[in-house]
Amino acid sequence: MVLVVSIGAAILLSRLGVFESLISQSKGLRLLEMFVAGFFYTSVLTVGPAAVAILEIAEHNSMWAIAAIGALGSVIADSLLFILVKKEIAPELPANKVFKNPAMKFLSPIIGFLIIASPLPDELGLAFLGISGTRNWKFLAVSYLANFTGIFLLIGVVHSLV
Repeated sequence: MVLVVSIGAAILLSRLGVFESLISQSKGLRLLEMFVAGFFYTSVLTVGPAAVAILEIAEHNSMWAIAAIGALGSVIADSLLFILVKKEIAPELPANKVFKNPAMKFLSPIIGFLIIASPLPDELGLAFLGISGTRNWKFLAVSYLANFTGIFLLIGVVHSLV
């Protein structure tokens, strides 16, 4: 339900020209725009508006640059959530024992990557990585690569359809 509301808000804000107006007023701050859009691309509450902002930014910028800088913003947001999941939530869950299995330990970064790279909000993938005990350095690599891939594919797919 929250995702539907977020997407609805993004469509409404886009049709009202809010994103276009904000982006046109921030000339010279393109890298900051990319970073902030990537930061908000991670949460169920903000993924819709952030995706629209990324697509607006992509109209006048390189999709490689947007994916690279946006992924940095996403990693910062993901890191905050990952720390919370790993330190506060994961130890309390009985499912934590499932991730002691060697096969699950191997698959968890792959599954987490796929969830984070998808247009779905990152919380599920982060929970998966946090519960499985993924080390911080591995998490940073998975998060950056997944967010880069997700943002790049979002732009590429939309541009190929338009």
